Amino acid sequence: MSKIGNYTRQKLDSLIDAGSLTVEEADGSPSVSNVTKIKVTNGTLTDDGSGTVTLTTGGGGGGSGDVTGPGSSTDNAVARFDGTGGKTLQNSGVIVDDSDNMTLPGDLTLNEYIYHNGDADTYIRFTDDDINFQAGGVNFIDLTEDTQNEITFNEAGVDVDFRVETADESHMLFIEGSSNRMSIGDNTGSPGATLEVKNNASAGATGVPLVQLNNNDTDKQCLDINAGNIDANVVNITANDVTTARVLAIGADGLTTGNALYVDDNSSNTGTRNTALIIQNNAAAIAATALAVQSDGGVTGVKIDKNYSDTTEASITGLLIDFDKTGASTSDNTMYGIQVDMDNLSATNGNNYMYGLYVTPRLTHDADAGGAFVYGALINAQGSSNGSSFVQGARIEAAGGDINYGLQLDVEDGGVDLRIESSADNGDYFQIQTTTHGATTITTVDDNAAAADLTFDLDGAMVVDAVGGMGIGDADPGTLLQLKGTAPYLTLQNSTSENSAGGCESKIIFEDHGNNALGQIEVSHVGSSNDEKGQLILRTNNDSGLQAALTISEAQNVTIAGDLTISGDDLYMNTNTNRYILVADGTNYNPESADAIGADTGIIIPGQMFSH
Repeated sequence: MSKIGNYTRQKLDSLIDAGSLTVEEADGSPSVSNVTKIKVTNGTLTDDGSGTVTLTTGGGGGGSGDVTGPGSSTDNAVARFDGTGGKTLQNSGVIVDDSDNMTLPGDLTLNEYIYHNGDADTYIRFTDDDINFQAGGVNFIDLTEDTQNEITFNEAGVDVDFRVETADESHMLFIEGSSNRMSIGDNTGSPGATLEVKNNASAGATGVPLVQLNNNDTDKQCLDINAGNIDANVVNITANDVTTARVLAIGADGLTTGNALYVDDNSSNTGTRNTALIIQNNAAAIAATALAVQSDGGVTGVKIDKNYSDTTEASITGLLIDFDKTGASTSDNTMYGIQVDMDNLSATNGNNYMYGLYVTPRLTHDADAGGAFVYGALINAQGSSNGSSFVQGARIEAAGGDINYGLQLDVEDGGVDLRIESSADNGDYFQIQTTTHGATTITTVDDNAAAADLTFDLDGAMVVDAVGGMGIGDADPGTLLQLKGTAPYLTLQNSTSENSAGGCESKIIFEDHGNNALGQIEVSHVGSSNDEKGQLILRTNNDSGLQAALTISEAQNVTIAGDLTISGDDLYMNTNTNRYILVADGTNYNPESADAIGADTGIIIPGQMFSH
């Protein structure tokens, strides 16, 4: 602090303000910081020769005579005037000890500055509604009361660090002025980011989460990140030391219609990109799963809602799985492009349906133009000829039910139920079509208009040739149906449990071009007993429907409805009586001795000659 004699700069300022003193610097500016000349305008200035300059102001107006004081005083107390007479002093509570330390029992009222003695640029300055702390000419703290009250640290914006210590951390809160960065916690060097939070593994800032956000305002965001990034990650997590914990754990037990994780990509850029990308690419981690979704509640485990509004030509994929095994196989490998494991082990009632794979593609043309091709499923299995190679486009297994269907096709609007293209020419095909009332058509087609045979190879040959012949055991049938083999048997079985006369029948019916039954071979049950007795009936149509022409009973009796014409020479009867024949007596056929008949009629019997 500048001082002229016994006058500090503040005192000289007050004298100047009162018009009693004029000071000038070398440049003529009114200041007391570098005084070169003092001019007294009201009073006298004297020097006692020891360096003390005394200014006596005014003339008159002061008291005269002896100055009186109290009978006793406090040691080191500053005396003060008692009254306005100018000659009476009194004791005060202001103490200045022998080391010039001052004690004030009351308030201290200043005009503007509190200076550090001998350090003119280190002070506290008071102005209207403002307190300023400077040290060495640097404005460290500024406290301002205004429309917006504020405390400003380093208002001049120079290189000033701000540091807060705690019991164990020297830089618990640290702001580095040179780098415009700050850190919280255990970092003692230059902060590595605009805000760096760092803890210690075992001491000081340790034992609690590094950062914890507790938001109790239900309709405000807990963390709001607004990033203007272009080619740098917005949030970057490197957690290469994590083994059994979770790098990112989200709990949302109160969800109703909200989302635990929500990603919204509304970019109009037409380039190729992945809105969400999960990479697990260490070849040694053979038991790792890149993405696992566990849903123990709700009716849908994973839902992909794909919408595409572009009208230009494009190949659009709802779910694309690109699965490649890049390592050379030296042992057994089983690869599944999609594996669905479904279990319903607790059903006790009701109709329960499970679909391992349910696909419902739908294509609609608003205009009747172009082509519309829909594939419910397209499987293209490709193998190689190296090794023992076997390729199967699809394999379907069904087991465990009361009724099992390996494959059931429901094709509507008169379509083809099953079409199999030729492995040699995809223009040739075999197809099965079932229409109204179960009418089924099996068709073989050669697109070159050549004959297309239908062959069944069942440990032998079963062939349906192009002209309509079917051969079982014969690859070249000579008739419409030909059976060939060491036991060419044909069995007709009626599966009805029926024990009645004419019941449990099996028939072979012969029709004409008008679907009229011309003849029939029928085998049926005899009587109503639970036995195995059967009869054979040959029926012919007499233009009044089928009529029994020949019946062979369970006793092997033969009944002929019409005449019996024998074109051969002999009629034999299976009997043990030698030389007997059947002779009609007008009612029945009776065995008669051939010898007797020959004697009476003149019929020649071999070995004898008779004459009438």
